[in-house]
Amino acid sequence: MAQNSSHEVETIVNALLQVSDRVVEVSKYHVITKIWDSYLSTLGSSYQYIGKQIIDLANENIVKQCDDLVAKSFALRDNNFIQYTTSGGHSTSTYSIRILAIHPDKDFLFVVIKNLSTKEGIEMVEDKWRLALDAAGDGMWDLNMQTGKIFFSPKWHDIFGYNSSEISSWDTWASKIHPEDHPKYKKKVEDYVAGLTSSYSVEQRFLCKDGTYKWILSRGVIISKTSDGKPLRAIGTHHDINDKKIAEEALKTSRETFASAFDHSGIGIALIGPDGKWVDVNGVICEMTGYPKEELMKLTHYDVTYPADRDIDRGLIDQMLDKDIYTYSIEKRYLSKDKKIVMGLLTVSLVWNSDNTPKFFITQVIDITKKKELENQIKRKNAELEAARASLLKKVNQLEELNHVIANNLKGPADKIKSLSDGLLHKNKTGKTGSAGVPNDNLTEDEALHIISENSESLIDVLSALMVDVEEEKG
Repeated sequence: MAQNSSHEVETIVNALLQVSDRVVEVSKYHVITKIWDSYLSTLGSSYQYIGKQIIDLANENIVKQCDDLVAKSFALRDNNFIQYTTSGGHSTSTYSIRILAIHPDKDFLFVVIKNLSTKEGIEMVEDKWRLALDAAGDGMWDLNMQTGKIFFSPKWHDIFGYNSSEISSWDTWASKIHPEDHPKYKKKVEDYVAGLTSSYSVEQRFLCKDGTYKWILSRGVIISKTSDGKPLRAIGTHHDINDKKIAEEALKTSRETFASAFDHSGIGIALIGPDGKWVDVNGVICEMTGYPKEELMKLTHYDVTYPADRDIDRGLIDQMLDKDIYTYSIEKRYLSKDKKIVMGLLTVSLVWNSDNTPKFFITQVIDITKKKELENQIKRKNAELEAARASLLKKVNQLEELNHVIANNLKGPADKIKSLSDGLLHKNKTGKTGSAGVPNDNLTEDEALHIISENSESLIDVLSALMVDVEEEKG
């Protein structure tokens, strides 16, 4: 374990020396215990500082600042940075000092010094610094590119589940890369070794001991070469980015699903900015409004809304902006390009930015014009049926009245006529009067006929009045 820890420190230091001139190991008592210098270092001899406390190095303000930051880094386990400039003769030099709490042993940290006067590509420096800081993170490796022997930090073994004897060569490690990612990995290595890229970096899937693949970010730099210029030693890190890749894939799937639903939906979908301008519209919205997409995108949704309906959901939008509601539905009229009214069932939701400001509204519109026309037709038919029902009830009432009239106005005269007629017939046959229902001796034949005539006229008048009523109803 001690050997692994020593190797891990060495790998971290080698990574830090790629971006600095000097790396200093400092104990929790602020004592300098080790110093490593880059082969390009211009800082001069350093061995006289080993065993001294930082505060004793010089009576300068920058030394006091550095000592204070070391105390802070030990207390908070964070990294700190200062920069200072020195003048000598006709030249000045600027140095950066980074205090890094990335030592494998919590009782130590690193102080990294860099002469900023040297020129190096900013992008290359940033890449190297990222690698150096990552060296204390997940999955550190150290590779001898001539022998193929590779060393992994204890954290690397924790991530992937292998012990140190199971993967000890470059070829064995490379065989664990997912077959689909292997060509990409190989190309990245070849380009870096050939000098076509400033550093090696690739995202790939790596086979864990439990049989599952895990996404990693593999990064590294060559730190030494052979006498004939061939790569000798490389160091780097493997970062576990599996959760990140899963989240990215889920986001990609979500976006593709939304895009598919957006483009191929059977209803109108539009994204509208807080300013009322279209962010995007699907084909159904274009069909509903009659505008080509290019022309519609130059308008606002107010331009295609029926004037009387433009503000009917203003209160609902305000509630949504206040987060009192998260969605609403309402019927709304729209005006097509040819000025026809399109009735829509509108459903609205709101997407927010990360800073809690409105990003865009998602509006879904179902064309219910035909549905509303059908509803209106049904209403008209129902009204017609109701009118017919009322008319039928009226006629039934009239028939009942007619029955009443017949019973009261026709039956009496008709009975009288029949009674007198029967009496006269009886008299003519027998020469006698006074039988039931026939004229008595007090009525002469002329009187009986006269009564018959009067009742007949009364009967005719009633029938005539009924006929007039019937004709009026027909009219």
